[in-house]
Amino acid sequence: MISVNEYGIDVFEEMMDNSEELQVGILEQDNGTTIIDAGVEEAGGFEAGLYVSRICMADLADIRFSTFDLGKI
Repeated sequence: MISVNEYGIDVFEEMMDNSEELQVGILEQDNGTTIIDAGVEEAGGFEAGLYVSRICMADLADIRFSTFDLGKI
């Protein structure tokens, strides 16, 4: 059976390894929880958002940036 948590943790760890480049913060809590700040107190950015999306999808989807015309908005 597929464990989406196992797939997601791989992306989480990759994000931690690239935290400086992604401009995210790593917060270790006393209870052992690790939090990645991808835009609250840290700069974050589009690439950090891409990683957050990959975590949410357990890296089981192809996520890309694209553009589109919103018309007269």
